[in-house]
Amino acid sequence: MKGYTFTGPANKEKNVKANIKHISRVFNQTILLGDSGTARLRKGNKIGQVLEEFDFNSGKVSVNGRELVLYPEKPLPYETEIFLTLDNGFVIAKASGEKCNFLNETSETTFSFTTESAIGNSLEGGIVVSKMGGRYLVASPQKAEISLFYDEKEKAVQHTKKVSGTNGWFIPSSSLLINESLNLKKLLFKNGDSNIFLSSDGYEIDIDTGTKGSINRNKANKVRTFKFVES
Repeated sequence: MKGYTFTGPANKEKNVKANIKHISRVFNQTILLGDSGTARLRKGNKIGQVLEEFDFNSGKVSVNGRELVLYPEKPLPYETEIFLTLDNGFVIAKASGEKCNFLNETSETTFSFTTESAIGNSLEGGIVVSKMGGRYLVASPQKAEISLFYDEKEKAVQHTKKVSGTNGWFIPSSSLLINESLNLKKLLFKNGDSNIFLSSDGYEIDIDTGTKGSINRNKANKVRTFKFVES
């Protein structure tokens, strides 16, 4: 992958994309990969939970001049400080063969960055709309909306499961749909659409006005499902 120039994230950088495609670390001299050891991305601190490992021959690591580049295969958790640690000898100086030993789990030197907020971003097949008590409230994507009569509304759960490929969905209550703090209209619903949705407890909810009315069982309205995901 020679020729690619990466500049980030910087040490202690904030608001880094959770689905970052590369993570680089620039050294003060030209480097090579060693023939042993592992690089790790850790959650919260330099001895925290390992989120992903990068073996020297994994194909997820490259070196270009003074730059070490890691290519994560999966998104990182939101709103989390991520630490990079390197086993001694994972990187060596090209000129002298000296082993890098200052980014291991016991060294004083650290390299970390913090990922972006989850709100408005994708998670578990949907869109995060809020964080509540250590859990994310996730709304299903707009493509999972379905128009149903009230008596058949439970079909929405299976429809969302099929569209998103994930489980755990439920039909929201009226109190959730009219909760102004969630800002659902801005995050989820298009201006100009008919934004009347069915709730689980027997109401038609007008997202535009934040009001609720009695269900007309002879009229089909939209259903949008939600779920909670541990943060």
